Amino acid sequence: MRKLPVVPDEYPCVWSVDGSNVAGDVSLHPLKRPKGHVYDLDNWVAGAPGTKVFSGPVDERVAFLRGKLRTNHDVVLLDATLTRWMHDRALVTGGTALVGLGLPSGQDQPKFGSITFQVGGLTELSGASPIKETYRPASLAAPDTEFKMVWNSDVDQEWTALNGDKITLGYTAINKMTDHYEYYVKTHPYITVEGEYRTAGQWMQDYVYPVRQITSFATARRQPLSWITLEGKNERNYRAQLFAADIAQEPYEAQEPKVGFFTTLLRLGATGLSLATLIDRWQRLHEEHETFFDVFADQPHQRDTSLRSRLLLLVPALESYHSGERGDGTVTREQHRAQRKAVLEQLTQAGADSDTVKWVKEQIDDRPGYPLNKRLRELVDELSPELRDRIQTRITSLPPELDFMGGDVDVWNVMGKVRNNLGHGGTIHTDDQLLPLVRLADTLTIGLALKKLNVPDTALIRAIDCGEWALF
Repeated sequence: MRKLPVVPDEYPCVWSVDGSNVAGDVSLHPLKRPKGHVYDLDNWVAGAPGTKVFSGPVDERVAFLRGKLRTNHDVVLLDATLTRWMHDRALVTGGTALVGLGLPSGQDQPKFGSITFQVGGLTELSGASPIKETYRPASLAAPDTEFKMVWNSDVDQEWTALNGDKITLGYTAINKMTDHYEYYVKTHPYITVEGEYRTAGQWMQDYVYPVRQITSFATARRQPLSWITLEGKNERNYRAQLFAADIAQEPYEAQEPKVGFFTTLLRLGATGLSLATLIDRWQRLHEEHETFFDVFADQPHQRDTSLRSRLLLLVPALESYHSGERGDGTVTREQHRAQRKAVLEQLTQAGADSDTVKWVKEQIDDRPGYPLNKRLRELVDELSPELRDRIQTRITSLPPELDFMGGDVDVWNVMGKVRNNLGHGGTIHTDDQLLPLVRLADTLTIGLALKKLNVPDTALIRAIDCGEWALF
């Protein structure tokens, strides 16, 4: 397994606090916020003449706090809180911690010219395998029998972002060959991005979080953030490892996806997509459809929630997408209000009493809008013909558990009715009724996301046809 520069543990250290170097410690562990203690502080303040007092605990927010581990590694806590809880002691917590050798000092956060990281799902996303071919002998009886592996020299993929950043998705190999009883080669996927110097937080926002969202979306599974290192150069090279509550500090080895199981909605590789282009489209989709994006990008996490919660997230997200694409209604808000006013005036002139006019006024919203079932039908029309045909074929007739409205209704009428019942405290629906609606809304959401990303929905359609993806 790949070794990280800093082993998660608790370390004695010296903190720079109040202009002095004081003893303390820091706890650096996987999936936990970095925290520690500071000793030998002078937390007294002047009281009455000739006296000092301490009144605590007192929280103090600092942008970053520097220290030095006993191993000689620098540590920088970012977004730190110093809690002075005794006259000579304090607790310290940070949102993240940078730990490395030779980190730049000064009044500003360290900046880095590159970031290397691993998130789950890179093997599936990469669309390329690091091992080109292997060979094993038919028999071990022949003299000088050999086992052979050929490395794929084209496995590393490089792209250039619009801002000039260089993005590489590659593999590194770990091997054991000095043991006369065991021999192996294991591979690890990673991403490196080089570009203009920026803080760790900026690198995270620009690349780590978007790539993690993309792999989670592509594999339909919430993917971990395995590890992160950053590098820079001033008088000499420096490198830092990042610790935070969402970083597992656990590298994983590449494994071949299981045959016969759904693996990913999209792939990179020579015949696939550009990661630089995909990240750009991903961020633009976030800007154009923020509510829709927040729901579909977090889909893998939502699969752990109840069916009611998922439907109450998915349907409003689809409404939001429709509004973003087609507006609030078939007329402008000003036109709608004018029509509403005209109707109310006609009722008054026709002799309707004030209670009737008031009731009609309350029932007609002062904002234009589409009926929910109409929004959902129109969204299906925006899908690719292949995916649209599969949905239309599947929903031609309602299953018995959803045939409760009566009359000439389709599944979109039912979905709108169920969503309103859940949102406004109406009829309680069973999981048997909710499950097919959630599956359908989920598929519609993903189909629209693929379309906006300009990604073919071939993998989704194949998964539906093979029964690996439940459509309804």
